[in-house]
Amino acid sequence: MPLLEVRRDVCLAHYSCGGDVARLRLVRRSSLGAGASVSTRPGLTVAVASKHGTSLDWSNLAHWASACVLVAAAARSELPGLGRFGAALAARAAEAVWVALPQVASNRTACGGASGLPALVSRGEPSEMFALLALASARVAVEALGNGSAPSRAAAAAIGGKSVLLCRDIAPGPRAYTCFDALIRARWSDAALGGRHAMLDALEAVSGRAGAAARAATGE
Repeated sequence: MPLLEVRRDVCLAHYSCGGDVARLRLVRRSSLGAGASVSTRPGLTVAVASKHGTSLDWSNLAHWASACVLVAAAARSELPGLGRFGAALAARAAEAVWVALPQVASNRTACGGASGLPALVSRGEPSEMFALLALASARVAVEALGNGSAPSRAAAAAIGGKSVLLCRDIAPGPRAYTCFDALIRARWSDAALGGRHAMLDALEAVSGRAGAAARAATGE
């Protein structure tokens, strides 16, 4: 099973910010009734969330870094071969890219001067590292989606502090939905899949693609 869930025209059902926000319910936009209360986030949204074993605590920086690396590695492995579907997603990314952190309900503060990165309050202290890691993984995903083309590099380079969406920015109210033109997120799973960590599968797949490209370039 792919490590990434890649969807178009999908909507997020109501959930509450705070606590252990976890398995978000996604529904097809076409399944919503005519009178549904809908707000739409245009472009491409890359959602990043932390799950380490049974823990859904995003404030552990090591676990958060692991989640971000998984998104980036899986993107390098799975997104370049999506064909027309990938091209359609890349076109959405050219319009706008958002980095959604649905678990993060903390306040954001300004630190780091003119960096433009939001500092998220984790365990009582503000840090820019959470946003920085999420933004970096989203940049990798966008470049992988466009196979490193000039438009995809430009879309990735445009991702910055203002691209970050916290829980309150995307959580719909009761009987309401937040819809996304395009969405990429890691699939929820246990830390170990058949005795292996999902990140190992992603990294090995990236290594395999790199090896195949090198062999093709040298004619082996």
